[in-house]
Amino acid sequence: MHLENVSMGGNGSYAGYVRAMQVDDGLDYDLIIFCHGQNDGEHSNCFWYEAMIRACKRKYPNATMISVLESAQKAFTETITNTQAMTDHYGIYQADTITPFMSGDYGEYMSLTYDGCHPNPAGQAIYAEVVEGVIDGIVKDPKPLPAKDIAPISEGLEALEKAEWISWEEFDYNADTFTYTYTAKEDMSGDMGIDYYHLKIDKNRTVVCAAGKELKVFEFDWSMYPKQRHITHVGGFEVKKGETITVTLTNAEAAEDFGGICISNPKD
Repeated sequence: MHLENVSMGGNGSYAGYVRAMQVDDGLDYDLIIFCHGQNDGEHSNCFWYEAMIRACKRKYPNATMISVLESAQKAFTETITNTQAMTDHYGIYQADTITPFMSGDYGEYMSLTYDGCHPNPAGQAIYAEVVEGVIDGIVKDPKPLPAKDIAPISEGLEALEKAEWISWEEFDYNADTFTYTYTAKEDMSGDMGIDYYHLKIDKNRTVVCAAGKELKVFEFDWSMYPKQRHITHVGGFEVKKGETITVTLTNAEAAEDFGGICISNPKD
């Protein structure tokens, strides 16, 4: 058995999509387990979750897939029901951890978590039990794999089927302003995300610009949480040959950890 965990704590399904696109180890996986959604927002429409699933289906068309319905939602919220509808659409098995966490059969909900959200060892044991039960059911009563070419629910997903990465090493760095600058070698366009860290401080601020125009400003207080890597969606962009993409980080520590950018649907 070979296990590979490409998940990232604290991240949304966009990071799951990017990480799925990045896997390139030459292995043909038999089972893929998704555990996403909690960080996608209260009314997530599962766009990036679906992008993540489709990325995995393209790479591993013969893999069985399980979607974990996360206990931290505490109920069958809009995010969960959307996830169920989307995974039903792709013939993906569901592992419901909400029901056992809320049932009281294993103790009060808070006794199964560290902080009201993240499962502690007792809570993680429930996750293992639920997922094991789903796998046992699959082994005892295997169903035919779903069709390989299933039309997407969300519009625009076909444009995300290609992606490329520009590492921090390809940027010029200004240590005085904590700014990374990439100069386009040709016309570029697509959908951008950045790979950076949230620092354990109250004033994280990251600014992303393309062709001299501000694309996104990320400002947030992360002082209550440990330093953590994030892959975050920025949005659509376009630059001409010779124009620049810049990423200005909070401070020298944040700049040290900058990983680069992901571009989906890159211009050929």
